[in-house]
Amino acid sequence: RIPLLNLRAVKPELQAMVQINNNAGSKTFDTRVTFTNRRAAIRLSGQNGFANEDSLHVFFNDQLISNQSYRVRNHLMQHLKLPPRDGRFAVYLKGQYQQNLAFRDELFYVNTYQERSLTHGPITLSIPYKGFYDDTYIRFENRPLADFKDLLPIAGSIVIEPFAEPVSEAIEVQYEVPDSVRNAPNIGLFYHDKRKGWIFLGANKNGTCTSRVKSLETFALFKDVTAPKIMP
Repeated sequence: RIPLLNLRAVKPELQAMVQINNNAGSKTFDTRVTFTNRRAAIRLSGQNGFANEDSLHVFFNDQLISNQSYRVRNHLMQHLKLPPRDGRFAVYLKGQYQQNLAFRDELFYVNTYQERSLTHGPITLSIPYKGFYDDTYIRFENRPLADFKDLLPIAGSIVIEPFAEPVSEAIEVQYEVPDSVRNAPNIGLFYHDKRKGWIFLGANKNGTCTSRVKSLETFALFKDVTAPKIMP
């Protein structure tokens, strides 16, 4: 039987640091994008602010869907509704003479009234009927492993976001074990907790680690190499 775990949700924001080059030199801008249901909230922040002609242009599947941004102090912001389908999502900072990429990602649309299976490399997410309370978008990202102790990395970490999207029915996560260690002992699926580090979810069975979760998280495969302790 697959264990059912209620995992702690964390910040839903997607962040990217962007270096913008222009005639006045180089400036660093912090791009933050938050997805809630079918809406995206975009905030581009810069210490030196923005010129009057600067604006955010949002594209979905290479089509412009909005350029109606506004300023709040040193932030350039935009809120918009996204089309109900999979797509390439991109945000550009456009000025009088240039256009710079601020954020880009691949989004997968999930209709809460339909089952859906999403695969990203070795990991598969099986979403049941009414798996989420509302329609939402899923994104995947490969990230370097960090914050592991007494664990031997087997496969890199895969982020599945947005973390804070409420889950109504348990979602199944399957992570395929590499063929080179398919039958090795003590290999398992883990998720990352900011306070506790990597936490075990499920063991390898016939080359696949499987668990059911109640939130989207960062997942990875590890081998537990902790030596057994003899208690007095």
